[in-house]
Amino acid sequence: MNLLKKVAGFIIAVVLVGVLGAGTYYVFDNIQSGSSLEETADNVKIDYQQGDSNRRVTQNLGLANSVNGVEVVWTSSDTSVISIQGNVGVVNDVEEAKHVTLTATIKNGSKEKVKEFVVTVVKKHYNVVFDGFEQFNIKVPFNGVVTNVPTPIKDGFTFKHWSLETNGVSFDFSNKIVKDTTFYAVFDQNNTEATYKVEHYYENLTNNGYTLKVEKSETGTISTLTRAVSIPSDGFIKINHPNSVEVGEIKADGSLVLRVYYQLVRKNVSFDLQGGSGNIPSQAIKVGSKVITP
Repeated sequence: MNLLKKVAGFIIAVVLVGVLGAGTYYVFDNIQSGSSLEETADNVKIDYQQGDSNRRVTQNLGLANSVNGVEVVWTSSDTSVISIQGNVGVVNDVEEAKHVTLTATIKNGSKEKVKEFVVTVVKKHYNVVFDGFEQFNIKVPFNGVVTNVPTPIKDGFTFKHWSLETNGVSFDFSNKIVKDTTFYAVFDQNNTEATYKVEHYYENLTNNGYTLKVEKSETGTISTLTRAVSIPSDGFIKINHPNSVEVGEIKADGSLVLRVYYQLVRKNVSFDLQGGSGNIPSQAIKVGSKVITP
């Protein structure tokens, strides 16, 4: 049962709640009658969650649908950042600060008044990069900790720990993340040296193909660059062939293969007609092959 009574400019809504023992108790809801739109607008506000303010919004906002019995309608200038769902401004995550205008339209019959609030939404996470053999990225909430720490794998190495610096000390992941952070994997090398192959290909005399004639196994320090050493050979010169691989990084698994290509030396053969007529073009002949009869 509801009872209404006007007292000193207020409408007192008396709601009968129940009977406790021998006494009756009530809940009173005071609604001011005759409040102007300006007075109502003064009471329209945004409810921020703990730690937030208009300059730093990371959590959902409380938006009253009515004040002093007057309807309030909210709109957002950027619904991708703050969307209005009932009496809640739902805040989405952002990568950089975004300014959003929330507009409250106070409606009382045919009269309206508009009140604007400019808020700044900031990202509510930190970007964390794990730079190991490959990169792995995650997002960690403000004042949060990394709960799933990856373990990188690198052939020929044993993972030791993650560090804030290259080859630095171990990071304690019970510590909170307080900014965008990159962690670097620190490894121990299992073996310092590994083998690799060097293949030497020579041009064929009878065609323009190349044949593998010499294959050598070399040893070098893992993860360093090495250069193939050519083999001097009479009648051949080293060339830059499309399949040449003369420099490479030595792999712990011995998978590096370098390839060196050699081309037969050409000799220029010209024809002296001894006063005869005509013109016979000269020929570039591979060393060891026969001159083509003109």
